Amino acid sequence: MGKTAYQKLENEEEKEKKVNPKRNANIFSKITFSWMNKIFVIGSKRPLEEQDLFPLLDEDKSDVLTDRLEKEWGKELKKKEQGKRPRFWKALMRVSPWSEYFCIIMLVLTDMANRMTLPVLLGFLISYLMGIRDLGASFKYILPTGICITSLGRNLAQHHYQNRSALLGMRFRAATTGILYRKVLRMSKSKLAKISSGHVINLVSNDIQRLDLATQNLFASLRSPFDLVVLGILLWILIGWQAVTGLAFALILIPYEAEMTGWVAKLRMESARVTDRRLEVMNEIISGIRAVKMYAWEWPYRDAVKKIRRAEILIMRKIYGILASFASLQHTYDSVICLIAFVTLVFTGTRLTPFNIFTMVGLLSENRRSLVYGLTDGMQLIADCFASLDRIEHFLLIEELANGKNGRHSKKKDSFKDQKPKEEGNYIKATDLTCHWNGLSESPVLSNINLELKDSKLALITGPVGCGKSTLLLTLLEELMPTSGEIQRKGSIVYVPQTAWVFSGTVRENILFSKPYDEKRYKETIEACDLTKDIERLPDGDETTLGERGASLSGGQKARVNLARAVYADADIYLLDDPLSAVDAKVGKHIFETCISGMLSNKIRVLVTHQLQYLKNADFVMILDSKGTIEHEGDYFQLQESGLDLDSIEEELRIGNEKYYAIHGVESTTKKESEKPKEPDIRETTSSKPVAGKGLASVTEDRSVGTISAGLYWRYFRSGLHAVLLILLILLFLVAQASIISPNLWLVHMSRMKWVEQKHKVNLIIYGALVGGALSLAIIRGLLYYITTLRCSETLHDKMVLSILKSPVLFYDTNPSGRILNRFSKDIGIVDEFLPPTSLLALQYILQTLASMCVTCSTNYYAIIGVIPMIIGFLLINRYYLKTSREIKRMEAISQSPVLAHIADTLEGISLIRTYHMENKFMEKFNEVQDHRSQIWFLVPHSARWMGIRLDFVCTAFVAIATFSGVSFETDAGTLGLSLVYAISTVGQLQFAMRQTADVENMMTSVERVMTYTELEEETGYHIKKKAPSDWPTTGDVKFENVSLQYYEGGPQVLQNLNISIKGGERVGVAGRTGAGKSSLVSALFRMPDPTGQIVIDNQQILELNIQNARRVISVITQNPTLFSGPLRNNLDPFSNYNDAEIWNVLDQVEMKDKVADLPGELYFTLSESGNNFGVGERQLLCLARALLNKNKIIVMDEATANVDFNTDKSIQETIRSKFNNCTVITIAHRLNTILDYDKVLVMEKGRAMEFGHPDELLKNKDGLLTELVRNQASALM
Repeated sequence: MGKTAYQKLENEEEKEKKVNPKRNANIFSKITFSWMNKIFVIGSKRPLEEQDLFPLLDEDKSDVLTDRLEKEWGKELKKKEQGKRPRFWKALMRVSPWSEYFCIIMLVLTDMANRMTLPVLLGFLISYLMGIRDLGASFKYILPTGICITSLGRNLAQHHYQNRSALLGMRFRAATTGILYRKVLRMSKSKLAKISSGHVINLVSNDIQRLDLATQNLFASLRSPFDLVVLGILLWILIGWQAVTGLAFALILIPYEAEMTGWVAKLRMESARVTDRRLEVMNEIISGIRAVKMYAWEWPYRDAVKKIRRAEILIMRKIYGILASFASLQHTYDSVICLIAFVTLVFTGTRLTPFNIFTMVGLLSENRRSLVYGLTDGMQLIADCFASLDRIEHFLLIEELANGKNGRHSKKKDSFKDQKPKEEGNYIKATDLTCHWNGLSESPVLSNINLELKDSKLALITGPVGCGKSTLLLTLLEELMPTSGEIQRKGSIVYVPQTAWVFSGTVRENILFSKPYDEKRYKETIEACDLTKDIERLPDGDETTLGERGASLSGGQKARVNLARAVYADADIYLLDDPLSAVDAKVGKHIFETCISGMLSNKIRVLVTHQLQYLKNADFVMILDSKGTIEHEGDYFQLQESGLDLDSIEEELRIGNEKYYAIHGVESTTKKESEKPKEPDIRETTSSKPVAGKGLASVTEDRSVGTISAGLYWRYFRSGLHAVLLILLILLFLVAQASIISPNLWLVHMSRMKWVEQKHKVNLIIYGALVGGALSLAIIRGLLYYITTLRCSETLHDKMVLSILKSPVLFYDTNPSGRILNRFSKDIGIVDEFLPPTSLLALQYILQTLASMCVTCSTNYYAIIGVIPMIIGFLLINRYYLKTSREIKRMEAISQSPVLAHIADTLEGISLIRTYHMENKFMEKFNEVQDHRSQIWFLVPHSARWMGIRLDFVCTAFVAIATFSGVSFETDAGTLGLSLVYAISTVGQLQFAMRQTADVENMMTSVERVMTYTELEEETGYHIKKKAPSDWPTTGDVKFENVSLQYYEGGPQVLQNLNISIKGGERVGVAGRTGAGKSSLVSALFRMPDPTGQIVIDNQQILELNIQNARRVISVITQNPTLFSGPLRNNLDPFSNYNDAEIWNVLDQVEMKDKVADLPGELYFTLSESGNNFGVGERQLLCLARALLNKNKIIVMDEATANVDFNTDKSIQETIRSKFNNCTVITIAHRLNTILDYDKVLVMEKGRAMEFGHPDELLKNKDGLLTELVRNQASALM
């Protein structure tokens, strides 16, 4: 991988000097998290940087955890042999040592004991003050002291078990992500073709996020049933059996919550599938953005994504409808339980006293979170987690490559050696191969293929489009396992795919591919692949940084870099999938003679090509028919003897050069080749000078610093709700909170009543009405809030999609696809799933805390003495904390992008990664970016606990003031009970509220990141309202006037002062060496980006028109054909403007009718991601069919037939002549014979128009550039 992809944090010497302070912290420091002080000191002075991070502990490293999980998963897989189902969650649980679980359980029990003890002490204190119990004068202060100590102990235990749970979640996440990545490295190309990249990205981002969150809440949820039992026992002992009747409500909740949790889990699975589809479409848009823009399909794809998003939001609304009932119980369930218990007490003749009221209220208040959260949100999180674990488990159970990733050929190699013990040297042999892509239900792609090659043999494989040539190479590579037959080979093997794979690194890094640098071999390689001059012209030579997917290079240059990588690898067997199709004849001849037949002459080579002029040079030729069977095979002379008319094939190759031969004679070809030019070639003398400019490096991901402003919250909520409605929602929250505390205020009032008054039905009805009102308002509050946040999320997502579609292609060339997808996966996932419940919980607890302080101070004025310093302390600690935690969260949000980008790169280049045995290197790089993420995430829970413990000290001081002041001064027992219940609850509530608030602010960084992408720089043409007349263009005149083009600021001029005029209806061919600027001409015409100068179509200056209006009138078929997943018909006619008959007609014209008719579903056959279930040549033909269907006046074809055979090419050229006879056709071609009968030919070099005119006139100039190009091609084809 390139240096620009993932930067190292520091050199190894610096890393060794740093030690994680947690490792050497003393016991006090560990209890209070004081070892985190250093990071907070730095964060308070300046934004944190990567060098400030603590080194990752060895036990938290990705490779250690993944190895451990893989070992345990291997044990689970052995269960399949016994007929049992392997369970991934069991393997995952065994990743962490059991001692860790024991520590967490002991801390949970400590927390539980303190929570139960605290209300009991409060009850004893109230009974003492009431005179019920005579405990001695000293207990007047011993009990308050015990309350304070127990309160602090409870919180310390809670912080430490939650911190350990969070770290456990981090380890689970790292281990699961690691095993998923290793699984990808072991999956065949055929299996991965059936799984969208969106599915893999969703597993890594959202599913593992749920696993992480559920782990943090696992133990809180599991303790809930035990809390319920202990609570029932205490209530029975302290108050009586009547108090336990209220817990019946909690028992009733359990089956309701279990049922609803099951529904939520099912809805989550359904939502995950929709999210997979959304991410799949977004990934296709990102990778095929040029096609989307050229066809002006931004709005159809915006609508397609919006439609999927609507379905996703609809499911989310159902989920949040259920969760609203859960959220309402957070602060009302204890009121319902108390209502049932107290009504039972009254009806059974037991008077309501401050003791039984506030002992029960205190116990329920203290255990509110563990009971309600555990039985509602906790169960829901665990159910979501198991749904995600099922998805991960299903992925891990997909069949892998035979014999694993290491030495997967060894068994076959040995068996072959046993059969032929005397055989020496390298070989590859295929016996009776039959292959299917989609199972036996469909026709085989290859049938009964036999091939055997030994040392230094060159096999040439050819045949019509779609006959299975590329499939044969993938089968030989064992990326597609044959249905029947056997493959045997000896020797290392490399593969050059038809679609070049170039990553964002330097040219040298792409060629070396982590191999040691050998200067001699490197120079030989770039010379053999004809890259020397291209590299010299780059700004920094071979150290020039390429953009995403090699955006700085032309198609031909990418193909040659791809080939150079294979050549430098120095393997024994080479599988070459049509590497000559993307280059011109001269370069192709150079590569064939110098590279394939020269530098690789001592290797076994299997070359798939349509360049039939090389038949004579092959040791073995295999010609496949359209059904994937061998039609002819043997060497050149054997083919002649078999009756194959090779003379007619050779004659076909010469067609198109007649004009050259007629003008210069046949002899001149050889003559010109042998003669040295007397004058230096302009191109040769200037090409050695580097072009001014700089490389196209990936930009650093944006990261905001500083506080999350109130304006961000306002813009977030305003994106989903009108300002007036937003104010009404705030008022609803206040009214609902007042209604929630009203039942307890009424209880204080009832405790002062006489027994006769307490029994009065009116008082009980009022109490019941207050509880019912609180519950109803809480449900309405939660439901409306969730609806609002979902509307916000939906609006922001739609804006982000629109902004992405309007962004210039430079944005995509400088931002890794994983980085962009991270906004649509993790960030939107947080905004969808985690921000709404967390923010609602934060708001509820903030309001509850404020209410608690108000009640405490109104009933005990001395408590105000503690409130003011407590609020000041909270604000100071929180402010100090947020300076650091905010930056940690921002860094953490960014840290996932390299992980996703690395996975996306791996999915795209998986065949090459395995071919070059780079699995370990890529795994090391993955571990590096994963460890970097864990290194940042390590600080997230620790920083939260650092704050929480300090807030608890402040809260404990407040409780002490409230308790001792209440005891010291004579106070009514009921009033004191209410005051102390709310004061004690403030301890947990306030720090939890602040922690939730901090979590919300951290999650708002995702909103911030999404909003950043809603405000990206747009292509200027979208805002232009001017449109051409509806019948424009009528003739198709095209003029380029002083047109220059620069892809990015500071980059080289790829077009320079271009001045040409094309009349309507003319067919114009564009010729030139690879990298001459031919495709840049297309970019300028489509304003990608806007060029300088003027481009005029039928008297309309297109730079003054709306950009979509200008693009829509031009049909284009590019050298990288782009299809999208979904029905084939939608790819041809996304607007449904044509009937089926018209579509079948164009398919017939491009010779794809029979192929489509054989597909299941025919026109409605579902294409896989990026149309990968069609070959490159077939995709080009389908794109051509799309252009024929649109019937535009201007047609641009950029190497549109580069990947098809000569017969298909000839047929297509006839179709172009007949069907586009009234259209302006601009054709970029390396096969010059296809454009020599055009009306004009434009010859380009270095972005300049060197020659432009009728080909007859240009060919008369024996020193002309077109003449030289044709001469080179004629020489190459002879």
